[in-house]
Amino acid sequence: MCRGLLKDTGAEIKIPGLLVIDTPGHSAFVNLRKRGGSIADIAILVVDVNRGFELQTHECVGILKTFKTPFVVAANKIDLIPGWRPDRDDRLSITLAKQETSVRRELDNRLFNLMGTLSRLGFRSDMYEKISDFRKSVAIIPVSAKNGTGIPELLAVLVGLTQQFMRQRLSVSRGLARGNVLEVKEE
Repeated sequence: MCRGLLKDTGAEIKIPGLLVIDTPGHSAFVNLRKRGGSIADIAILVVDVNRGFELQTHECVGILKTFKTPFVVAANKIDLIPGWRPDRDDRLSITLAKQETSVRRELDNRLFNLMGTLSRLGFRSDMYEKISDFRKSVAIIPVSAKNGTGIPELLAVLVGLTQQFMRQRLSVSRGLARGNVLEVKEE
């Protein structure tokens, strides 16, 4: 998925992989989100760019803050911005450049709203390509889970952050394995 992006940027993947645990956003799954947040090395906070932060989003940020879990924001559903024209074949920056000025302006306004909310919650943030020090700012990556726009960039940012700050913790080792059990169900 990121092959073209990595080739164009000259980046190289040096980690064995990423393991993703998806915790449901529904309010009934508070405990599962807390357990997931307590063991995560890094998180993707998925926010509907059209609706902004909701109750569960604030709750998730609180969990991430409590456990000092680094995170990036996937500003999802950019395809629902009125006038958006999807383009599966291009990188996010090219797809954004192809949008009408009014659509880009609307996306910018929605992203600024997310940045404002993050600021009120104590986090500096910006669009991923504008950040020079990822230790000081939360990266926001506009995405469309529906058509894949921005997903390669999201994965590239995750891989880059993981390689830069967590590579030693994410090595493959021989011998006994360790793990965390999030939930047990007996039937």
